[in-house]
Amino acid sequence: MATEISQPPKRYRGTVVVVDDEEGMCTILSKVLGQEGYHVTAFTRPKEAIAYIQNTPPEVVVTDMKMPDATGMDVLQAAREANPSTSVVVMTAYGTIEGATAAMRAGAYDYITKPFHLDDLLLTVNKALERTRLEEENEALAQTLSRQYAPQAIVGESAVMREVHALIAKVAPTDAPVLIEGESGTGKELVARAIHQHSGRHNKRFVAINCASIPEQLLESELFGHEKGAFTGAERTKMGLFEVAHKGTLFLDE
Repeated sequence: MATEISQPPKRYRGTVVVVDDEEGMCTILSKVLGQEGYHVTAFTRPKEAIAYIQNTPPEVVVTDMKMPDATGMDVLQAAREANPSTSVVVMTAYGTIEGATAAMRAGAYDYITKPFHLDDLLLTVNKALERTRLEEENEALAQTLSRQYAPQAIVGESAVMREVHALIAKVAPTDAPVLIEGESGTGKELVARAIHQHSGRHNKRFVAINCASIPEQLLESELFGHEKGAFTGAERTKMGLFEVAHKGTLFLDE
């Protein structure tokens, strides 16, 4: 069963798909999220939800983990394949948090344990929407930069610049680590982006990090991430930049 709620809100927020085999939960979440300005489509049958998500990717998916004909992991996978920017929030019973952490490792944005306060859910969904919008903005920026940083955008006809172009063409098709040397301001990131754009990874992420700008005590967490509760102040699982750049390019500046 699918239920669609599109109330005329004071301020439109975004699109949410709710997936839970309990009809009562779908009804409650649809009403609460609808009152907050979300366009909500709810499903009690996860396979129907998966088909819908594949055709109409929403900005946020809220899904239960354990359901009869498919799991929350199946919904998560479908959402990630349909649109990698979609943020997925999984709902799980207190005794099955391991499944939720597995979902986080598979790309879920966050999880919430049942029973939960509706205010907590709203806060999580609002943050998930912000993350989706940020991902979409980053993707649009990346496309702009990929055109800007294409090899033909690197100006220069000298023998040295021709050699740089030849080296870019030589190393771009490989997965070999590349060391780019040069004084500050000479265009090292420009070259790195050109290599990425002409590699087999061009449709994946280019992640640049200025290592010198990150305090030494935080660098490990930035690069490798951490699990929720791993240390004081770790309020949620953080994906490390190595994982963010998986199958793409990681540029370690400075």
